[in-house]
Amino acid sequence: GAAERLRMLASAPRRTPRIDAAGQLEEFERRARVTLAPAQREAVMSAVREGMMVLTGGPGTGKTTTLRAVIELFTAGGMT
Repeated sequence: GAAERLRMLASAPRRTPRIDAAGQLEEFERRARVTLAPAQREAVMSAVREGMMVLTGGPGTGKTTTLRAVIELFTAGGMT
């Protein structure tokens, strides 16, 4: 079921936020007082660029922080 839903989402028209993603990401890091790892930054930028992504990882790898950044950037872009 999950794979089918991902296929449907991937084939839907993309709507991505029109924002300065790099600037917004830096602002998120300042406000949240965090420094994202390069893989986290790429995940956030991928979500903004592609409109969707699958985020995986073990405990303590930064999934929640990465998701917070994605939500903040999509909110800044009027996507919520």
